[in-house]
Amino acid sequence: MEHDGFALREGEELLWQGRPPGGVIFRTYDIFFVPFSIIWTGFAIFWTLIVYLELAPKMFGGGKLEPEAFAFLIIGPLFVIVGLTTTFGRFVFDRNRRVKTRYAVTNKRAIILKKGESRAEIDSIPITRSLRVKVNGSQAGNIIFGEGYGFFSYLTWAPQSFGPPHPFIFERIQGVRVVYDLILEIQDRSPV
Repeated sequence: MEHDGFALREGEELLWQGRPPGGVIFRTYDIFFVPFSIIWTGFAIFWTLIVYLELAPKMFGGGKLEPEAFAFLIIGPLFVIVGLTTTFGRFVFDRNRRVKTRYAVTNKRAIILKKGESRAEIDSIPITRSLRVKVNGSQAGNIIFGEGYGFFSYLTWAPQSFGPPHPFIFERIQGVRVVYDLILEIQDRSPV
């Protein structure tokens, strides 16, 4: 049974739905990544300009370029692209991901729906007594389901730079305590 894009199962009832906010969100790890990415990008642009200024007379003056020079001509712009993506692009990717994301709570599951251009991805987790549910925030905040990546997740930036630092999270939802209380009620009624 389809209800607003959420594939509900037999006997399931949609109790709540919401979505994360749009716009740019700064996360805790941005304290490190923003300055680092600005320094990286600045150095990459400076280095690339120096290489091109040094090699420009040979490129346009008819001189012969050594094979190593081609490596410098290619690597510089790649480092600039990585820097610009780390500085600005990740915020755009994260915003676009959140714009296409919706959350739902049924009498049996928590559901995350991510709509793409051609298909929708649905992820769900059963709400049982044994499910660890954590909340932070009072009016707006996060509800975290299950176990996270753990302490060492902060040593690998890739999974976090373009999204939340947890595999199953209702991110920055309004009325977070009301939704959390609803989930606790469902857990209390759960037979397992």
